[in-house]
Amino acid sequence: MHQMRFKWSYLAAIVVSLALWAAIIMGVKQLLH
Repeated sequence: MHQMRFKWSYLAAIVVSLALWAAIIMGVKQLLH
């Protein structure tokens, strides 16, 4: 049970970090153009 919760929190952290990277890349592209 505890391991499942840890696994889901780990996946959520990965999704959040990917979303942040996508936002940063989009912002940089807009600044360049």
